[in-house]
Amino acid sequence: MKIFMTSNHSHKAIVFGSISIDKIVNKHGSFPNVLGGSAAYALLANKQKTCELVGVVGNDFTDNHFDLLSNHSISTKSLTRANGNTFCWGGKYEDDFSSRQTLYVDPGVSETYVPNLSHESKNSSYLMLGNTAPHLQIQLLNQMESKPYIMLDTFKLYIDIANKELKDLIKKVDLFCINFNEAIALTEQDGSNVSRNGQCYFGSWAEKFNN
Repeated sequence: MKIFMTSNHSHKAIVFGSISIDKIVNKHGSFPNVLGGSAAYALLANKQKTCELVGVVGNDFTDNHFDLLSNHSISTKSLTRANGNTFCWGGKYEDDFSSRQTLYVDPGVSETYVPNLSHESKNSSYLMLGNTAPHLQIQLLNQMESKPYIMLDTFKLYIDIANKELKDLIKKVDLFCINFNEAIALTEQDGSNVSRNGQCYFGSWAEKFNN
């Protein structure tokens, strides 16, 4: 993640993924209407005005949330506000926060959204494809005119419902981020040997993609 935080890349990085209104349930209680989404958190984890945010929100997205994101992004040329509801995810976390269960997903405006990159974004040197539907990640990647360094994140939901699209996308990226439980689901290993899971990524598992 360093490449997105370094100041001399301040106009060369874009962040794409979900922007959502979430409901989080954990051992501390239930928390509705939480600003969520992989793109929102990736943007806010970096210095202000070092990345351009690409994504979509609905007209139920509060001005406070919108202003927070737009003030942190280089520009809002690739941040779309559409009529309808913002993507919404509800999740319940285990007490140790090591895993989570999806309670519901409402894609809202993201269901018909097609990323529309600004000219500056199309020529970025670094691209973070944050967790969202693989078909959207692919659509955005196909708009790139440069050959950026690509970082990909995903989520167990998409491992389950968009497995083939995700595997096709993985072959095109430079860095793939995945947690232990997602690795087990994706590689279909039992999780008893982390090294074997790694071998699945870069060895026999990669060969399966090419068959």
